[in-house]
Amino acid sequence: MSKNAQPRSRSEPPAPAEVNHRFQTWGFIFLFGFMLPAMAIHGLFFDEERGGGILAVAALMGAPIAWWLFREARFRIRVTARGMDIRPLWGEPQEIPWSAIQAVGYRPRTRVVELLLEDPGGEAGGARLQVSLLRENLHVLAGFLTSRVPPSAFDEQAAVLFRMK
Repeated sequence: MSKNAQPRSRSEPPAPAEVNHRFQTWGFIFLFGFMLPAMAIHGLFFDEERGGGILAVAALMGAPIAWWLFREARFRIRVTARGMDIRPLWGEPQEIPWSAIQAVGYRPRTRVVELLLEDPGGEAGGARLQVSLLRENLHVLAGFLTSRVPPSAFDEQAAVLFRMK
């Protein structure tokens, strides 16, 4: 951390807030994950007049990135003073209290904040929740994490990201 950077204050942001992907991200997922690959596959295998060529291969190269984004965007997060309400596209909604967060990590290669959650039975080593830095209103989640989760739960990279050191 530089000399001039100050640790973040531990004040809580206003709640509730939605911490979800923007419209542009969903557009990218739809276009590069589904539409362009479908058009490329059609051009490669079913359109006899046109060869698929380099454009089809380029369209297919963007698909894994879009699929990774879709995997991460498959749930919606609502941050409240009590915790996080997780609403997946399919399956049961889940409420996670702030006290259930055992550890906070940051993965700089994928730009993902990883939350290690307590097992519903009360044991450590439960589920992992990955939250991409591409989501909007991430500052609200960060404010609650730094004010409700003990500083010892943050790994070195997460502490630097949240300016706790």
